[in-house]
Amino acid sequence: MNIFNSVNIYITVLILAITYIPSTLNIVLLGALFALLFYKNRKKFVLNMPGEDLCVLLFIIGIIIGFFGIFTKSTSLYELIKHIYFFLFPFLYWHIGNYLVKTRLVTKKSFLNTLVFNAVLISSIDIIMAVFKICTNNAYSINQFRELIGTGNILSLIGIYILFVYKNDLYFTRKQNVIVISICLLSSIIHFSRMTILYAIIFLLFSNFNPFSKKGKRCILIGVCLILLLTIIFPNIMGSYISKIFSSLKEINFNKSDWNETTIVLNWRGYEVYCALDQFKGFSFFKKIFGNGFGTMIDAKGYAYLVSQKDYLSFLHNGYFTQLLIWGVFGWVIFALWMYRFLKTSISISSKNDRNFSMILILVIIVANFFVMGPFFSQTIASLFLYISVLFSLNKKRHIRRKDSCMTTN
Repeated sequence: MNIFNSVNIYITVLILAITYIPSTLNIVLLGALFALLFYKNRKKFVLNMPGEDLCVLLFIIGIIIGFFGIFTKSTSLYELIKHIYFFLFPFLYWHIGNYLVKTRLVTKKSFLNTLVFNAVLISSIDIIMAVFKICTNNAYSINQFRELIGTGNILSLIGIYILFVYKNDLYFTRKQNVIVISICLLSSIIHFSRMTILYAIIFLLFSNFNPFSKKGKRCILIGVCLILLLTIIFPNIMGSYISKIFSSLKEINFNKSDWNETTIVLNWRGYEVYCALDQFKGFSFFKKIFGNGFGTMIDAKGYAYLVSQKDYLSFLHNGYFTQLLIWGVFGWVIFALWMYRFLKTSISISSKNDRNFSMILILVIIVANFFVMGPFFSQTIASLFLYISVLFSLNKKRHIRRKDSCMTTN
């Protein structure tokens, strides 16, 4: 398997940067790579992302209102700049993926094999680092454990999905498949992440996974064995994780008025939304429609110190309510239209596997935007646009080739 050609090295560098490089440095890397590919593509720039014109509108509104907010001290210049470069992540990833297909003619096989290779690489590093941290530190609850080893990487699930659905396009042998699935599963399970469960459900809904097939039974057996092993090794953490799953809905409940430090710590996500809605209620009619702009500082009513070193929050775990404060109700409408255009484009893909894969990634973005920071404020979620872009571009290129061949035949 020729995994080390120039295109795959580009993708590997991008994935490693997403995982291990801070966002402030990563935006510089992405900007430089974008400029390089832009130059090699004869300096042509086309707005070819579905709904990109809508997002350009959000960008302009966010900047204009944000700059006015600086003078009224409702926004911060530092936060404005931060919001701008986070906002640019999905578009940079999209265009880099598109240019990689255009300028380097990446094939589906090389792309899929590169994703699996990186899934194994990231998962292996993740497991090694987790074991080292666990051996050198003590963790007695799920919160301490998660703080110690992090939340994991969705690429592990992507690697497993590709191995099941695109088996005819891969260079991995059966034995290698078992090893890869085991490593990726362990990396996914060891973080005890509820988001991983949600993502896994989305992947299963659009996969060809058959639990009664030999491969399906093998995968279930591996997963059960890993869970039992973790239960034996970390009985207290496993118990607190199960309890945390059952309290998930309670944690996002924001319909309270009698908050105190104990309830805030237990229901932080709900408290964030409560603060956002309270701040939104104080907006003028204009700001309720168009938001407070880039640089909006979210007032946590004196409790920001629980998660931040600042006196305010830059983002919420709930991306929809961050959007509400920055772009108002208008931002919700634009985001819905943007996702609708992505889903519409995805449905039109002729290849069933590519159509399902892109649908999964889009649905993950929509779901993640409710429980984490979303595509505008998380480089991890924004990076999914790289994969969607390559899938869209490859299918568009294939369609053009078929059309050209028909014209030649006639």
